[in-house]
Amino acid sequence: MDRRIVALVAAVAAVVGVRLGTPAEATVPLISVPQGVSAHSVGGKRIFILREGTLTLTGFSARSPSGDELVWCADEEVFLAVRQGDLFTEEGRWVAGPSDRDMDRVRLRVTDALDLVVGKVVRAGGRTRGEVPGEIGVAYDRWLNPRSYEEPVPFCESPLR
Repeated sequence: MDRRIVALVAAVAAVVGVRLGTPAEATVPLISVPQGVSAHSVGGKRIFILREGTLTLTGFSARSPSGDELVWCADEEVFLAVRQGDLFTEEGRWVAGPSDRDMDRVRLRVTDALDLVVGKVVRAGGRTRGEVPGEIGVAYDRWLNPRSYEEPVPFCESPLR
């Protein structure tokens, strides 16, 4: 093959951003991420994405710090660990339950082509006590600790997984 053709192909690949021999990045078209919290499976990872406005995006692992599956409770606007009962705010702050810290984050970046590139999971640093409205806290407590003398309280009846 002519060396000029090889050089031209290499130059075009570099300009376009093609990296020969490396795996493709896990992406989500930004247009497919609605406002609020949404669940996605990207590159074999289950994640939640909180979108606020045009480009304000926060990614969360779909596992609690203790490894339990998390769901999004849209009516209550909280994340809930289904087996252990951990409760987290929309921003991933720990509210209640056995976890020892806030939710883990997932690195996200937006490309010029308006694709959302999903990176690695980053361990959350602290346990910043989040707050939920009083009625959500009461409903959570009655759901987690049912008492025979109280009426059952609906909580997270339509979880987003």
